[in-house]
Amino acid sequence: ELRLIPSNAITIDLTDNTLTYEVNQFDDYPSAKYNASEMIHVKIMAYGVDTLHNLVGHSPLESLTSEIGQQKEANRLSLSTLKGALNPTSVVKVPQGTLSSEAKDSIRKEFEKANGGNNSGRVMVLDQSADFSTVSINADVANYLNSMNWGRTQIAKAFGVSDSYLNGTGDQQSSLDQIKDLYVNALNRFIEPLISELRIKCDSSIGVDMSPITDYSNSVFKADILNWVKEGIIEPTEAKTLLESKGII
Repeated sequence: ELRLIPSNAITIDLTDNTLTYEVNQFDDYPSAKYNASEMIHVKIMAYGVDTLHNLVGHSPLESLTSEIGQQKEANRLSLSTLKGALNPTSVVKVPQGTLSSEAKDSIRKEFEKANGGNNSGRVMVLDQSADFSTVSINADVANYLNSMNWGRTQIAKAFGVSDSYLNGTGDQQSSLDQIKDLYVNALNRFIEPLISELRIKCDSSIGVDMSPITDYSNSVFKADILNWVKEGIIEPTEAKTLLESKGII
């Protein structure tokens, strides 16, 4: 049988060009060591600093590390602005020379108390010794934040799928053949590593039939069969056999 082993329960060892997999105990499965020929190891985005780490696959989502960092900073900026309400986008000027840190803190607290909370959005009253102004976010920063389209768009980029399909709009210009090619190309990056590993470890003749995905109704297959008969490539009896093998007739 084939047993799925969690990646965190496996330690890979490469000594004298011999690759072994040490499986640590998990659930009811005992600890054991296996040769590479006994392990089906499907690797997607395998890379690393040395030969051993080059055998470790990575999630396509890791390509979004920098974008995720930018998104966190954008969320932090938006959240801090909303939390602060008037602050930190506000400035109160007090023309009384140099103020100590205690005096600044006292003015800040009194201003927030008078104009925040339940008083937020109400008419602001200041005496002649104070001047209030607001500080807006730099226009370039605001435009940059607005242009960053996260969520499904970024995930679609990582997995090689057009975001228009994930967003439910689709591409109104695309033909059915283009749509099928889109999904096949997106799936191939996951299918090919699996097929390659199975061919090496099990049988070189192993393949994958994508027709249930690309030709669900068998319309393309039937058209090809009719064309082959018309061109004299196959006989009608052979065509019938092929159609019967697919369950079409």
